[in-house]
Order: sequence, then C-alpha cells, then structure tokens
Amino acid sequence: MKPKLIQFTDRSQIIEFKKQKFSLTPEEIANKINIDIETYKSYDNWVIINGEWYYYKEIYDERKFVNEMLGVKVCEYFDIPSVKYDIGYALNLQHLGITLISKNFRKNDVKYLNQDDVTTSRELITDINDYVEKDRVKEVKLKLLKALIVNFAISNIDYNRYNILFEVKTSKIFDIAPLFDFENSFKRVIDLYQNDLQTFRLEDLKEMMDTYPQIKPYIQKIFDMNLLSLLDDIQEQYHLIIDKEQLKNSYIDYENKLKSRLSLYLK
Repeated sequence: MKPKLIQFTDRSQIIEFKKQKFSLTPEEIANKINIDIETYKSYDNWVIINGEWYYYKEIYDERKFVNEMLGVKVCEYFDIPSVKYDIGYALNLQHLGITLISKNFRKNDVKYLNQDDVTTSRELITDINDYVEKDRVKEVKLKLLKALIVNFAISNIDYNRYNILFEVKTSKIFDIAPLFDFENSFKRVIDLYQNDLQTFRLEDLKEMMDTYPQIKPYIQKIFDMNLLSLLDDIQEQYHLIIDKEQLKNSYIDYENKLKSRLSLYLK
C-alpha cells in the first residue's frame, strides 16, 4: 500500500463543519449565494461556517487534492485572482472526511455569467471589444490572457465554458471572476490547448506574442516557475507535509516537459 501523500502537522488549523439541512428553499439559497438555480442543483455542497457560505469539494484522490492547492499557488504566482481554500473536516460526512472548503467569492452587486451566457465564440479574446465594457477592455483582456496562460501552464483540462465566470454589471462584461477547479491539471503538456476561451497552439506562440505583446513577461514566468517551491509554500501555509518522493515523477517531469516544449517553439 502506498504511504499517504499528505500528513497534517497541526490539525488545529482544520476547520470542522457539518452538512446542514436548511429551512430555505433551493431557490432562496441560490439567491443568497448569487448563483442560478440550475447551477445550485448541480453543485449543492454549500454549508454555513461562522455565518459565511462555503463550498466544499468532494475530493477522494490525494493527488487531485494537491492539484487544487497547487493551482491556487500558480494563480498567485501569476498574480491572477482565484478561489481561496481552507482545509475542512466534515463531521457528519464520514465518507468525505478531510476536504477543501472555499468561502463564496460572489459579490451581491454583479451578475455572474459563464461563457455560454455571453457568446458561443471560441475566440473571445480576439472579439473582446464586442463583449466587454469599453473602459474595461484593456484590463479584462490582460486578465483573460493571463487566465489562458495559467490554465495552459498547468494543462487544466477542466477550463471550459462552464468554469469561466464573468462579472456583469450592465449588459457587458465588467470583469472575470476568480479562477477555480484545478483538480484535473498537471497531467500532460498539451501542444494544442483548445478550450472555450481561445485556442492556444504552441506552434503559434510566437505569432500570439506578437499579437499580444503584454503576454511576454507571463510566458517568461512559466520558465521561472518552480512547482516544488510552490509545494513548500503549501506545506507552510496549511501546516502539512506532502510526500515529494511520490511527486518526483509527476510534477517535476511535468514542469520539465512544459518548459522543454515551450523552448522548442520559441527557438
């Protein structure tokens, strides 16, 4: 049997919670956390902790558990907002036990739309002027480009039109919501990263950098990225020990292959 990948050094940092039965209707809960009712019905793992709404993830694979935390650290490294996690323990969900919980990031003064609600275009960044408030185009474009690069850098296969949320105040996009859902990342480097935001072909990288010169420093940040160092940050922040020996043939190999592929196309 494999040794556990994660060991906790200070369990007092773990937030205990219980799955609750609410007197509110599903529609009322959805309204309180500012999501549409159909999304709530599909993702109803919401609990109240100290008066705040939190979402808990059902993760039973320790590697995916680490992927989620590492995805957040990569977002911090690239200076793009993402969901923030705490370690939680479900007291009355014995099948779940220790898991990741995140405080609801949704604001009350904006609507949240996924890409399907905004456009069916797979070239949103190219056509950005049609969908974003005029005085917000420059900032939103940079955030979308960074989001694309971050999700390419971690090979996040779940970054699809339902996991891209936009903040809307009028009829157009005002901002992008924090990034989330990184568990299916760091598996293999993808030469053609085709998600619903924009197609990202490594073979077109030089051309893309000419079209969007603002991405050049973020491409360089991929070369400077150190996943083991980010894992050290996770251990310190969450008071846990991650068995790096089990990760040498995964995260380190992944990082080396990513940088090698990038170097090949930037020659």
